[in-house]
Amino acid sequence: SSPSSGVGCRAGGRHFPTNSAPRAQKNRQTAGRRGTAVVPLVTILLFWTPTIRLWKRLIVVIAGVVFVISAGFAVTRTLATEHVKLTPVWQDIVGVLAFTDDMSDLEILTILKGTKIVVYHDIQKHARKLYRMRGAWRITDGPDRMFYQDSVMDWRPYNRAWRTLVFRDPAAYLKYHWKDFKILLGVPYDSVGATVWNLPLENPKFMDYIEHNAAWSRTQGLIAWPLYDIAVVTPLFTPWVYAAIGILLLVLCCRDRLTFALISSGLLYELSYFPVGANPDFRYSHWMITSICVATVILFIQRYRTKPRT
Repeated sequence: SSPSSGVGCRAGGRHFPTNSAPRAQKNRQTAGRRGTAVVPLVTILLFWTPTIRLWKRLIVVIAGVVFVISAGFAVTRTLATEHVKLTPVWQDIVGVLAFTDDMSDLEILTILKGTKIVVYHDIQKHARKLYRMRGAWRITDGPDRMFYQDSVMDWRPYNRAWRTLVFRDPAAYLKYHWKDFKILLGVPYDSVGATVWNLPLENPKFMDYIEHNAAWSRTQGLIAWPLYDIAVVTPLFTPWVYAAIGILLLVLCCRDRLTFALISSGLLYELSYFPVGANPDFRYSHWMITSICVATVILFIQRYRTKPRT
């Protein structure tokens, strides 16, 4: 999943968070992660006959999930022009250090032995600063970076440090992921990042790195201004609102396979970001919001058509 920052530009005197371009975006394998959004739809919407037992259905569903995910990764690996390792290890190390009890620099350096760390004093304070700034790219890039990254990486010290920190304080690990997941859902209100995309690239130097020279049209610029106000004064861009609607519809109104598949697909896809630890940006909630909105429209039409006519 792609990192982004929590800073942004100002419009009309207000501050709006924006995204930045991550290293991982060069890797075409990210298409495999996005493709998993359709897995619940593919498997749940299979035609079931009454004679098929539940355990057989579960086997078919699991087999379908494994096949679709494996095929997605196989295709993207074949099409990839450059393979970049996608790992949350840096984010998790910084996140756990930010949420765990106070540790000395000596303790931290002992755990991080063999890694390419560039900060040797007040390490935990620096990790907490990076977490508050948001933007996983800052961990390995920019003036505040904590680790150095090059084209050839030995991941064994990082994996060892990850295991040591996580198993040393699993509560800090869960607290860090839960905090990010709450921000992803927009709890507290308006905390989710990049609700309105107001910059093609936050950092101009990423333009050459990801080979993408983006720009907006005049029409897009005009549309963005009312969206800023909508994002500030209404809950339209608040993901938890859609999650709550989806759960209520799932419990109270869903009586058919199609709407059940749509809503459960969106909710499960959103939940998949809890263990991954992706940066809490609004774009990661797009599928959940889309699927729940479509299911809501379908349920409304179903109820309208079945309503008795006088």
